[in-house]
Amino acid sequence: MVSLADGVATLAAEQGVTPAQLVPAWLVGRGALPIPGTRKAANARANAAAGDLTLDAQVVERLEEIVPPDAVAGAQGNDAYLANLDT
Repeated sequence: MVSLADGVATLAAEQGVTPAQLVPAWLVGRGALPIPGTRKAANARANAAAGDLTLDAQVVERLEEIVPPDAVAGAQGNDAYLANLDT
C-alpha cells in the first residue's frame, strides 16, 4: 500500500513540482488558504511558487483519490499550544 505522502510525492514529481507546492495549490483550489511556515528563504520562494500552479481536473481527481476527506484529521496542535492561541 502506498502511503499518502508517497502518493502525493509521486504525483508532484509527475507534475514537475514538489509536494510542498502541489498541496497548497490544491488547497487554494478548494477554497482554503494554507499558510505554510518556513525559516528559509528558499523554502518561502518554493511555497510562493505554488500560487502560480494551475491544476487540471485529472490532477485534482488523483489528489482526491490519494487523500480522501477522512484520511487526515485531528487537532491542529497539542493542548499546550492550543491554550496559548488568541481566539
